[in-house]
Amino acid sequence: MRVFAKKQSLDAQVSIHDALTAPCRRLPPELLSEIFLLALPERWKDEYAGKRSLGYARVCRSWRDVASKTPRLWSRLRFDANINCLARHTTAVQAELSKTGQVPLDLSIAMGISGHVYYPDPPPTMDDVWSDEAWALLHGQSHRWEKVWLEGIPLRAYDDLVGHVFPALRKLTICIEEVDEEEADEEADVTALLNAFQSAPKLTSFYLIFKRPIRTLRLPRNWSLTTLNIYCGECDEVMLMPCLGAILSCSETLRELYLAADAQFADFLVGLESATFPCLEVLDLRHNAMPFCEFVTALPRLRSLRLSSVGERDPFDTLHDIIDKLAGGKSLRTLSLRELEAPEAEDILGCLRRLPQLTELDLRNYEDFVEEVTPLITLDLIAALTRDATNPASLGLLPNLTRLEMSFNGLEDTMPNDILQPSLSELLKSRRHAQVVDGMNLAVLDYFSTDEGHDGVHWPPREVGNTQDDDPSDMDM
Repeated sequence: MRVFAKKQSLDAQVSIHDALTAPCRRLPPELLSEIFLLALPERWKDEYAGKRSLGYARVCRSWRDVASKTPRLWSRLRFDANINCLARHTTAVQAELSKTGQVPLDLSIAMGISGHVYYPDPPPTMDDVWSDEAWALLHGQSHRWEKVWLEGIPLRAYDDLVGHVFPALRKLTICIEEVDEEEADEEADVTALLNAFQSAPKLTSFYLIFKRPIRTLRLPRNWSLTTLNIYCGECDEVMLMPCLGAILSCSETLRELYLAADAQFADFLVGLESATFPCLEVLDLRHNAMPFCEFVTALPRLRSLRLSSVGERDPFDTLHDIIDKLAGGKSLRTLSLRELEAPEAEDILGCLRRLPQLTELDLRNYEDFVEEVTPLITLDLIAALTRDATNPASLGLLPNLTRLEMSFNGLEDTMPNDILQPSLSELLKSRRHAQVVDGMNLAVLDYFSTDEGHDGVHWPPREVGNTQDDDPSDMDM
């Protein structure tokens, strides 16, 4: 027994020795820091400041020290009224900031308390979730702000930013929440809020969300935006029109423009002239934002277009109007049409025939819970997209298409399955087959996807049991 005990003791010492001399312990801290950054959990950026921890920082003291002294691990600071409101996490703000060194910060503050469903009854007040002390700590580091999301913060908080310089700021998001009924008629002055960010020489991306009426928007003159994203909605009085002049004012520099409006566009402002967008490559118009096209003169470099509509305007008239402004449609490569009604397949086919350079097409029906809608995707459309060697016109339709996505959203139930499935299979087969027309090689589909049940048609073929959407992410605004 004594020999056995001694052997166990020696084995334990060997294990300790091996652990102490393991290669990972000989890595310099700089290299270990880079490994930690590459090994971050997938959802690390969604974690809340003061409530997050890294698994590998708990392995040993030296790893914990390296992690705590790697500022880029902690540079994303996220605060939420329901999870880690500033009022109860002032100490955490100070502790988190101390770990960020002097690296640029990605700051997200969402103190909106309008979603009463998430709170007890009665819901908290702003004083319950907000802390001027914590805010002072955060805006004291405004020179390091690189990305900022400000949602539902007190309007007085913007006054604290006046006179600050934001030398690192590249992306700014401001969300104006709903207000109490007694203040509902008061228009928010977003322009006054933006004046606090006048000294942001590197700002190129601005996202504005407003859920209450606003005054006419004017952007700071020294901004040079390349990306502009505006969403307005959730009540009939909230309209996009007050932003129109601001959008047109940055037409020379914009490369990406995303507009979404739940309410009708309202009457056009007098005195505004249409503009050319010489650099615009991505245009996304949702719901009632389509009338914006009436203020666009030309889109010579547009490469990606997404349209979705619930308004009264004919979306295909809008699409034809946009194609007219594309300098022949030669630049457009990606087209996404979602929640559009097409009484006849020819409505959409007439537009597609004008876009021979198109390489990607995404078509989506309304959700199946919408009553009395005409689906965008029909058997006639599927047949028209199918190449037929005996029909030269079918070979000339979208000759460069390499990616096609179709989402029926439940409306496939209105089509006979014994016809729909073979039709989709034939479409895929015809566009996977290499063909030459007038000496030109027709493109073949590299990707084809439908949501038509668990047995939908796909290319490349999906693994058995994998019914997950290929692209679950959406550009929600």
